[in-house]
Amino acid sequence: LFRSGEAAAYLAAQTSSEIVAIDISEKFILEARKRHSASNLRFECLNLLEPLPPDLGQFDLTCGNGILHHLVLRLPEFLTVLKQATTPGGSIAFVEPNLLNPYCAFLFGTQFGRKFGRLDPDEMAFTPGQLYGAFQQTGWLDIKVVTKDFLLPGLPEMLVRPSLFIEPLLEATVLTRWLAQSHFVTAQA
Repeated sequence: LFRSGEAAAYLAAQTSSEIVAIDISEKFILEARKRHSASNLRFECLNLLEPLPPDLGQFDLTCGNGILHHLVLRLPEFLTVLKQATTPGGSIAFVEPNLLNPYCAFLFGTQFGRKFGRLDPDEMAFTPGQLYGAFQQTGWLDIKVVTKDFLLPGLPEMLVRPSLFIEPLLEATVLTRWLAQSHFVTAQA
């Protein structure tokens, strides 16, 4: 949701398919409903680790950005629920932080970084193998974990263009690709 529904609104504008955006926070859902409306868009306040409402149905694509790293301790359970909510042959796509990236390693792997980032006690970034293993353990198929994206949060504006220029070069080589900030995970139910 990006806390105010921009991603869901963008998806709804790109397709005629029904888009259902879910967040555990009623505050965020109310804000998203105020900001965005479309005939194919709805916002639901749900905790996906509780029994799903029977009218929720199944989805062809389930996606999220920066959600799984908040659920590390319950990741297998959460991925199982997402698989049940995805149609057979449907897909999942998530973007999650890369623990091997130096900034992410500092943020998630040090006491000072965790305090600086105001992280929850159980919040943790992933290595590619950890993500792949969690998806495999919960029965997802055709799992791909692609590490890319060298733009860091809070990067000064003057460094954005140079970063975008050099990013494809860094992503194209095995020697530097593993340093990227994000894992892009896709799989099929």
